[in-house]
Amino acid sequence: MASVTTNDLRITNAKNFVKYLTDGDPSYMFIGRPQRWNTTDNSPPYPDNNWEDYNRVWDQMLAMNKISSLEVLHMIPRLDWSSGATYDMYRHDYNETNKSHSNARNLYDSVFFVVAQNNNVYICLNNNNDR
Repeated sequence: MASVTTNDLRITNAKNFVKYLTDGDPSYMFIGRPQRWNTTDNSPPYPDNNWEDYNRVWDQMLAMNKISSLEVLHMIPRLDWSSGATYDMYRHDYNETNKSHSNARNLYDSVFFVVAQNNNVYICLNNNNDR
């Protein structure tokens, strides 16, 4: 069955994850797998849902850290201001036929805000109609 994952669903999932960390049992994050895959790192094998794979994950852990709700924040990408750059205008109606200056098809992918050297955040409301 085909599915479309919208940005709203991604945001809802992120909020649910933070809520889970606040309300639920302790959670942990780990790093592992010190050796290469037999395929490429960009396409690791699909995991089998069995006890052998489950135990292999534990055997290959290198480090683990407990995650608390105080260590998790909703964030946006940091985009530093650059002199002479043309930024997208803040618009709610970007789509396949009405793209932004940077060719973004939605507001989430457009570049309409920046952080200046003084750590102030600025939003582009008009870029001389360059969309």
